[in-house]
Amino acid sequence: MTESLVLKVLSRTIRERHLTDGLIHHTDRGGQYAGTQYRAILRRANIHQCMSRAADCYDSAFMESCFGILK
Repeated sequence: MTESLVLKVLSRTIRERHLTDGLIHHTDRGGQYAGTQYRAILRRANIHQCMSRAADCYDSAFMESCFGILK
């Protein structure tokens, strides 16, 4: 997954959906999510980024479980 791909998807999502202020966006520590441009877009949209801690796979366990149910 490239940074340019996630930037396009994030920008499109913000533009097309009616997001509420203070939304929390959870990501892993992938470079594409930690990039300066990605974080700047989140900041401008008043979206708070939540990242898992380094080397702690249990930080994302709850969200991964939720996504598994949705799939």
